[in-house]
Amino acid sequence: MTIDKKEDGANPRMMINTVETLDQAIAEVANGLEIYINDVSAVSALRQILSKDRNGHNKIYIKPESSNWDIRIVLQGGFALYGDILTQIRALPGITKVKEI
Repeated sequence: MTIDKKEDGANPRMMINTVETLDQAIAEVANGLEIYINDVSAVSALRQILSKDRNGHNKIYIKPESSNWDIRIVLQGGFALYGDILTQIRALPGITKVKEI
């Protein structure tokens, strides 16, 4: 949210110039996401969501949860992470954590 204060005489006023969702604000400052996944069935739904969100500068890393391996998969290209994309990703079954980096 961007707010300006104006003083006209004795009555100060505040004017709201812009309002954006938290997801939009994160998309503008984020460098990428680490998406932690514990169920391979989430990959298909995640792919559908991300296929609509290309042409950005953010990187996305998939981190399968494993006690035996430390794996980080880098997705090709860049993502805008705009709109409610983060909310959709967080809501997927099998996604345990989404970390902005």
